[in-house]
Amino acid sequence: MVVSPSGGTANNASSHNKLEYDTVDLQLNRSYFVSKKLALTPSLGTRGAFIEKKFHNVYSGQAFIAPLGKLTQNEFSYQWAIGPCAGLNASFCFDSS
Repeated sequence: MVVSPSGGTANNASSHNKLEYDTVDLQLNRSYFVSKKLALTPSLGTRGAFIEKKFHNVYSGQAFIAPLGKLTQNEFSYQWAIGPCAGLNASFCFDSS
């Protein structure tokens, strides 16, 4: 149950949400061949993220006391982040020869 600032309650509610999540990677790596069948690849870099959230809510109903009988709520959030990224990839070749 949703209560309006004026004290009425909403019988109906609808919501629309949108989320966008984008990342950007910048990595440097180099392969080291330890043996004929084993290769190690260390990597070091940075990762950035961009996050955008949008919310659109509508509340309405017979007992809801608001101008035009409905209350609309819009929210927007934009965030970003950046940080280090490191890893080690190992490749092993299973060759019969």
